[in-house]
Parts: sequence; structure tokens; C-alpha cells
Amino acid sequence: MTSLISMSGISKTFGGSVALRDVSIELMPGSVHALMGENGAGKSTLMKILAGVCQPDNGTIYMRGSELRRLNPRNALDCGISTVFQELSLLPNLSIAENMFLGRELTTRFGAVDYIVIERETQRALGALGLELDPSTLVSELGIAERQFLEIARGIEANASVFILDEPTAALNTTDIETLNKQIRRLREAGKAIVYISHRMEEIFDICDSVTVLKDGQSMGTRPLARMTPASLIEMMVGRELDQLFPARGQNFGAPVLQMREFRITEDARPFQLAVRQGEIVALAGLEGQGQQKILRSLIGAFQPYSGQVDIRGAPVAMPASSRSGVRRLKSIGAGFIPEDRKGEGLFADLSIAHNITIGLHSARSDLSIARPYRNKIAATMQNMNVKAVDANAAVKSLSGGNQQKVLLGRYLTADADILLIEEPTRGVDIGAKHEIYRLLRDFASNGGAVVVLSREIVELIGLCDRLYVVHDNTIVDEMPASQATEHKILDAALNNSSRKKADRTINPNTNRLNAGQKSRQGLWLLPLIIAVAMCLWLTIRTRQFANPENLFNLTAQVMPLLTAAIGQMFVILIGGLDLSVGSVISFTTAILALEGPAIILIPAVFMLAAGIGLANGVVITRFNVHPIIATLSMQYVVLGITRILRPVSGGSVPEIVTNSVAGSLLGIPLSVFWGIAIILIGWRILYQTRFGLHLFAIGGGIASGAEEAAHNFGISDRRNIVLAYVACSCFAALAGVFLAGRIASGDPNVGLFFELDTITAVAIGGTQLAGGIGSLHGTIIGALIMALLANGMNLANISPFIQTVIKGGILFIVVGLQSRKKIGL
Repeated sequence: MTSLISMSGISKTFGGSVALRDVSIELMPGSVHALMGENGAGKSTLMKILAGVCQPDNGTIYMRGSELRRLNPRNALDCGISTVFQELSLLPNLSIAENMFLGRELTTRFGAVDYIVIERETQRALGALGLELDPSTLVSELGIAERQFLEIARGIEANASVFILDEPTAALNTTDIETLNKQIRRLREAGKAIVYISHRMEEIFDICDSVTVLKDGQSMGTRPLARMTPASLIEMMVGRELDQLFPARGQNFGAPVLQMREFRITEDARPFQLAVRQGEIVALAGLEGQGQQKILRSLIGAFQPYSGQVDIRGAPVAMPASSRSGVRRLKSIGAGFIPEDRKGEGLFADLSIAHNITIGLHSARSDLSIARPYRNKIAATMQNMNVKAVDANAAVKSLSGGNQQKVLLGRYLTADADILLIEEPTRGVDIGAKHEIYRLLRDFASNGGAVVVLSREIVELIGLCDRLYVVHDNTIVDEMPASQATEHKILDAALNNSSRKKADRTINPNTNRLNAGQKSRQGLWLLPLIIAVAMCLWLTIRTRQFANPENLFNLTAQVMPLLTAAIGQMFVILIGGLDLSVGSVISFTTAILALEGPAIILIPAVFMLAAGIGLANGVVITRFNVHPIIATLSMQYVVLGITRILRPVSGGSVPEIVTNSVAGSLLGIPLSVFWGIAIILIGWRILYQTRFGLHLFAIGGGIASGAEEAAHNFGISDRRNIVLAYVACSCFAALAGVFLAGRIASGDPNVGLFFELDTITAVAIGGTQLAGGIGSLHGTIIGALIMALLANGMNLANISPFIQTVIKGGILFIVVGLQSRKKIGL
């Protein structure tokens, strides 16, 4: 049989580290091919090369005999290669449906994204996997397991020929795994080739046909699984036999270290008692979604329980814990929390191993104290935990999943914590690293520590722990020694001691529809709307001149340029950028229009020059990696200098067609109103109906959530879209300059002064997050209106322009200070 995919002689290095060395693999149609190896063996790197995420240094890839050159995520998907990455790459600020079709959006015959169709198709695809989720729900509202299923559903929906599933079951329970396996078998029967990466032996032998093992970036060979046993596969992976995966259980336990009494997770849940003794590892077991995570997170303030008492070493702890300081409070009394999502909630991925390990030590000292290097402690921790890295200065994101987990665990062991609260201690970790983590946890307990752990792998809980609490329906329904526990006993206890309810994987559509899809990512615009209405009422009451038709005419003319430029500024803020050249482009536009010449030449020239300015901004930012503030501030000075050369002082006259189109009226209504409606419709069309607008939200969401590569992995050209955003911003600024030139009927090198700050303030007031990814056009409209009302009111009150500038600056300072800088979805 001819192979569907053939990868030959693949090599890849990152800096001085060899990730792959001369690796070859063949994928046959109608087969499931396991790819095994310890963390850091090169599995994910090999599959990222096949998915087009990174390029090999050497080697060739053939598909059905034809060589695939310079793969990228977009053309890899076009070739029929679909990937579910180990680290979830979904965009938290987009809806389920948008994530499902991102990069391959379905459009209407008019070019608009067809949300009706993609939501219908998403509903169908999710239904095939047994999920009852509203397609318009934001991904940030989903748990890890739901996100994992969405990744899988996206791959299946792509109708590819090759499916790469990198740790697809790491966040799934037993029932979900079986649902996934049915889909994999269906794909195999349809002649697809599936690459299956997992560290769970039972899954490999249950679903796969053959296996390729990698070790230290090299291939150890390919074997039919029918000729192998778990023991022989483990030996092939780690180069040794693992006689016993789990260390011996504890024998001597001390007094209770952590106690929860009369604890109620919700108002209608039964109260329960829980105790963890010194030297003991205790598990929260049961079906997924029954309250295990809520119990653990109640202690750190991430979930607010209904009632209950908590004692640590006999001393009461105030409950409920603060969501802002709960983790710090526990840390101060010797407890550490290790979250399930190590990438999003646990580690500082861009910082070094040393920084991630010692952050707990630094935070325990005064903010003004001199930072200590802690070199000896870092070296000892890395050695004791067998962290595989070039050195302590390596970025955590460069490590394998198992080594990242060790670093996170090492943070609390180094800080001398004596209580550990751990979610999914070995999620996405290979068999060798699991053994090491189990040993570390047992050593911690043997030295007097206490551990509370929850995991979807029941076998892990039975083998690792000393005692298990079975959780169902938000309460503890049974307790048993781990030595006497079995999967059957745990499930029997869960289902027979409480009314069986469906696991909480379904989101209430009536609740989440209020915060679903585009609505949830549009920021907090309702409060600004109330403020705008209140300002209008207050100005009407306090100042008779405000309601004067002439003043209202001036107000509409005043808001128009600001609104236009603010919409353009919103484009770049959505992607986490800023454009400080907006004001200079506005002044430059008036100077160009005031030159002697026909309007048919001057007006197109204005927009061509503006597009060139935006293009230059975008290229400098994306190609040369210059910060947007530095790039656009430099451009501001360049454009302002050229403007003053062209027009040192105000003067000249603009074409009559410009003044007549801006300053006139129609049926008693200012033409600026009609222009405003047109600009709003254009902005709405771009942001909410085009693929470009959706991609801006996607890029910004990835940046704000710390997943900068997410949009790229969806096949979106982030560089191109960022450049286009700056081009659009400059063109909208030029249009604002046209409106201002029409109002003043001349060129003015100072007319755009501080306009960039006004636009940023208007966008921020309207609820658009300066971190990117969240914002709304109507919020920006309201923000521009507030700024115009403020300026109008201050002018009517005869407040000097200098004081007005101080007030506007203060407002911007307050708005930026109030904006949450947290990552989306956390």
C-alpha cells in the first residue's frame, strides 16, 4: 500500500538545541499511527513541521508521491493536513463557531462572513461529538475539556486526509475519550491517516495500529502494536524498564493539616467534611464536573462557596477567600496551588526557568528589597527534579510539557511550602516524567507535607494517593483508602450515593446568550452610554446654549472628525497596537488639500499618501519588530515636519467640493450627520461582516491571552493583517482631515494637534481594551460622543484650551488605569 504521507530525513535545531535528527516516518491511509516518546523527544516538533507551523532544517515531505515545499498552516490545511495541538490554540475572545471556521470562513455571495451557516455547521459538528454547546458562546466561557473537544471537532470538520492529534485526551474523562475514539475509528474506516500522540498506554493499544518511538530527537524505530506490550513499549521509549510506576504509599501520618467543616459549595449542595493529615496524599475523585475543582478553588478564592469553615494547622482561615488575594494568603501560610492550565494560569512562559522557580521566594520579600539570584537553590531544584534544559536561563516556553510541570512544582518546593493543592499533576506528561512527578510528590509528603490532588485519570489517583474522597453533585459522598479502591468502587460510590446528574459540560444557553459571541467581546460600553446621556441632560439643564440648534450643528461637525479617526484607531487597538501618527496625518491632509490644484488630483493623493504612511508604520512594526509606540511616534515627527515645510502657518484654500460637502446641510440637517452615518456603516461592515475584521479580533485575542501564535496556527497572516490595520487607520485619519479641512476651509499644520490622544481616549472610554481583542464599534461611537460633549461643554463654559488639555489627559489616565490588564479567558 502506498503511503499517504512520507517524511524523510527531517532535522531541526532551535539555537544550540537539536530537536530532531534525521527522522523518517510514513503514514498509511486507513490507519492510526501512534507517535510516542518522553517529553522533549521531538514528537510535537515533528508534527509542527508537518502542520507547517515551523520549517525543517533538512528533509523532505511527500503527500501521495508529490513533494510538499514550504508548508505553512494555511496551505497545510489546504493540502488536507489538520492538527489539534497539545497546547490549545483557540482564541478565547471569539465564539465557538468563529474558532471552528477561523481561517476558512464561509461567506455570502456579497463577501460577508455567513454567521448563520457557520453556527449551524458548528452545532452539527459538536453534536456528532455529543456536545450541547451554544455555537455563539465565547471560548473563554469554556472549561479545558470543552476547549479540547472544540479543537478536535475543528480538525474533524476540516474534512482533511491527515489528522494530527497531539495529546487529544489530556483534558478528557473516560466517557469523553470513548466518544473521541468512535470518531477516530470512523475516520480510519473512511481511509484517513491519523497521527495519535498520547502518554496513556491503554489508549495507544486500544486505538492505534502502529507506533513510532522518538528519543532525544531520533527515531528508535516503527513497530506494529500487535507485536508489542506496554512493558516493551515503555522500555523502547525510556531505554529502561519501569518496574513500578507509583512509589510506595505513606505509612505514618501526623495530625490534620487542612480541615474543611460543614462546607457547602452551593446553596442546594449537602455539607461535607474533609481532612488532610501531615504526610498524606489525598485525592478528590469522581466523575468529571461534579465539584472537585470547585472544592479546591474555594480555598484560593477562584470559586466562592456558599458556606463552611476551613482550618489550616488548627487555625481558622477566613472564608470566603478573596479572588484577588486568596493565592497570596495561602502562600503566606505555607500552601501552594498548582493549576490545571499551567500555560495560562501557572507559568510565565516568556520568562526563564530561574525566574519561574524563584518568583515565590521574591514575592515573600519586600518589594524594595534587592533581588537575590538564588543560584544554588535553582541549581539544586533543577537537579533534584531532573529538569531537562540547556540552563536555568532558558525560557519556560521552550521546555517540554513534563519539564514545565516540574518547574511549576519546583516553585513551591523551593519556597518550602508544606501543603500542595494540585489540579491534574501529569496532564500532557510522558510516562517517564509521570514517574518522576509521582516520586517528587511522595517525597514531599514523606518529609511532612500534605497534598490534595484531583485528576481525570482514576488509575493515577488510586496509585498515587493514600486516601480518596469521592465527589458527586458538589459534595463528598464517600471516603475510602486508596489501597482498597478500584475504578468500579469509585464510580459505584459516585452514582449510588447521590442522584445521578449529567456532568456539567452543557452551558445554559439562556444565561450565556447574554454574554455570547460578538456581544461578550465588545467591552463595557453600557456605562459610557449612560454617561453620554447624563452629560446631554446636564448640559441641557445647566447651559441654555447647548440645546441651541446652532450649537448642535457645531457639535455634529465637531464629533465627525473625531469619530472617523477613532474608528481607524480602534482597528490598531484591537490588535494590541497604537497609532500616534494620527494627528500628524490629519494636519498633513489639510496641508495637501490647501495646495493649489484640482480636487480630482488632491483628494486621491491624500488617501494614497495616507495609505503609504500606514503601510510604513505596519512594515516597521511587523518586519523590524519595532514597538508600535516608537514606530508611530517616529512617523508622527516625520509627517509633522513635512507638513510644516508645506504649510508653515495656516492658510491656503481647499477645493470648494470639500467645503460644500462638509459644511453644508440637506433638508435642514447638517451634511456631517449623513457623513457620520456613512462612516459608521463602513466601520460596521469592516469589523463585523468581513474576514479582515474577524481576523483583527483573532490576532488581538491571541496577543492579549498570551497565545501570540494562535492566529498564525489558524492560517491567518498576522503580519499582513496588522499592516492592513495601520493602513486603514491612516486612511480614516486622512478622511478625518478632509472633514476638518472642509470646516476650516484652509490648511492648518496644528489642526491635528493631540488628536491621537483624543482618539485613544474615545476608543478606551467606549470599552475597547488597550491589550487588544475586545471592543465594539458602538462603544467607540459613544466614546467619541463623550469627548465631543466634553469639549463642547468646556467651550461653552469658557474653559481655557490648556485646562481642557489637562482634563482630557486626566481622563485618559483614569480610563487606562481602570482597564483590566488581565489576559482574556483567565
